[in-house]
This record gives sequence, structure tokens and C-alpha cells, in this order.
Amino acid sequence: MDDLISREFARGAKVPYDEGLSEYERGWNDACLAIADNAPSAQQWIPVSSGNLPKPGEDVLISLVDRVTDGYLGKHDIEDDWFKKIGEATVWYTDRGYYQFDKVLAWMEKPKPYQEGDDRE
Repeated sequence: MDDLISREFARGAKVPYDEGLSEYERGWNDACLAIADNAPSAQQWIPVSSGNLPKPGEDVLISLVDRVTDGYLGKHDIEDDWFKKIGEATVWYTDRGYYQFDKVLAWMEKPKPYQEGDDRE
């Protein structure tokens, strides 16, 4: 399993100046930048405010103000006081029911389940 690395850590390891660097040191700078730009990120939350949303029905993790749970985007009927359907709203469904769209702060794809041997060095 590939180790996850912080992009900020890798960028911070770059030598801050280029003048007088040896070929080895320039290679180190380039390697640090390549790691920073290409390494998978341990934090992959996507803010709902970004407008980048999962496909409706896609099972994802969602972050509310006070907890993280799994859920998915869907449509929910809006009814009037006499239970007559008057429209639909986009909501986040969870095992506890549904949340209004603006109650979810961010979402992310679910990680792959652990497989025996994933912890080997």
C-alpha cells in the first residue's frame, strides 16, 4: 500500500533558493515538488460550497457540523400542509433520515475496505 504524504510537508522540504545548488540538491528540489504535486492526499474532503457534488445515489461520507456519516444525494418530495406534492428538493439521505442540502458541509468518497496485507511495509 502506498504511503500517504502531506503535500504541504513535501513542498516545505524544498530548498527555498536555487542559486549555488549542486545537481544533487536541484534533483532533491525537483523530487520534493513531484511528490507534492502527485502524491495522494490524506485529506480529500470536498466542500459542498465548491459546487463539485457526488452523483445522485453515490454512497459517500458526509460531514455535518457535529459528525461524519455515510449518505448520498437524492430528491425528496415537498408536500403542503395537506400532504399534496408541490415539488422536489435535493437532500442528503443518511441512516437517520435526510438532511436539508445546506446542513452538510463537505463530502468525500469512501475509502476502500481494509484488505489483509495492506499494512505491510
